[in-house]
Amino acid sequence: MCPDADKDPVPRRSIPRRPTQCTIGYRYYDVDRNGMRVGRQVPSLRLHGLWLEGLGFAVGGKVRITMANGALLITAVPVEAPLAVKTRHGSRSAP
Repeated sequence: MCPDADKDPVPRRSIPRRPTQCTIGYRYYDVDRNGMRVGRQVPSLRLHGLWLEGLGFAVGGKVRITMANGALLITAVPVEAPLAVKTRHGSRSAP
């Protein structure tokens, strides 16, 4: 019998998986047709995963989306640091 058999195995740290391909889904938009409100399917894309955080996309963060020739470029917008305020004694502090 192996002397280390009763020890718990060290848990492996999971590596976030980056998708290589996604499927465009759909959502419904309400549109008016001849005075009736009907649902129309529109393309929808949903991204989620720890890999987004690893690329700088934080929960609650803003993104900039640019489009060109069938491509989307999604860029994380950097968070601006609060401006320093000068006090009477010449030292600076955050507001």
